[in-house]
Amino acid sequence: KTKIRGRDLFAKSREINFLSAARIFLFASRDVWFVVGLPVFLSDAGWSFEEIGGFMAFWVVGYGIIQAGAPKLLRGIHGSEAAARADKIALNVGFYYMANAVGRLLGTLLSGLVYQYYGLVACLVTASAMVLAATFLVMPLHTSGRLAQKREG
Repeated sequence: KTKIRGRDLFAKSREINFLSAARIFLFASRDVWFVVGLPVFLSDAGWSFEEIGGFMAFWVVGYGIIQAGAPKLLRGIHGSEAAARADKIALNVGFYYMANAVGRLLGTLLSGLVYQYYGLVACLVTASAMVLAATFLVMPLHTSGRLAQKREG
């Protein structure tokens, strides 16, 4: 029964907030061209329902395989560094993954609207702009990471 303020919806960590905002744009950038734009474009280009479904299934399975392998790759690069911070990471997981849902919703809505009015090329341009926005959102983290390393070293 406690009233939740708008600021309570954000993570306590500035870094997690920036990463989550970038994640919104990344998920939206994928969906803006993939969810509606691509299948409708392929249909207009003469692909059958089965061909489109097969291509989309192949893409999703391939994407899932890459996602499944990413943690092993990152563990190999960063070693056990992330294991000591597991308690803090767990606190921010809910907020971070909420960004997925927001990005998917934004991307899906934009996919239909942008494709309907401007076509697939506009979907790809919109996706590129979103990737650029995500890049700008994580740039301060790169800088703050360097500053933290200098202070520790």
